[in-house]
Amino acid sequence: MIEIDRAWTFPLERSGMHHAFGDMRHHLCHAISQLDIVPDGSAAYAVADEGTRFVMREAYLSVVSLGQLLATAAEHRWCAPDVLAATDAALARLLDELAPYVSRADIALRRVLLDGEPLEQVLAEPAP
Repeated sequence: MIEIDRAWTFPLERSGMHHAFGDMRHHLCHAISQLDIVPDGSAAYAVADEGTRFVMREAYLSVVSLGQLLATAAEHRWCAPDVLAATDAALARLLDELAPYVSRADIALRRVLLDGEPLEQVLAEPAP
């Protein structure tokens, strides 16, 4: 966060960026505390209880939300492109790590909002 804060050029949205990072940090810390409760792997969502699913979903969506803010920053050139690219890569890794713990709908949300896939294409895919 320090690197992106230093590279941020739009002062009016700096507090929004700080809030989004803080929100993500909060939810990820809470999610990490749940990881020993849920087994690792592709079936993690299926075996997690409702409370754990909720915590993991909140973490996932907080990362998606920050990703949306960074996409807006890239579009409006509020930050250096190399710093945004490194941050985007880190967020993608976080989302990949959290993916086994969230629903297919949440993963589809990422694909539409961050990866730019058409909603119709994502909805047309059959369930595995």
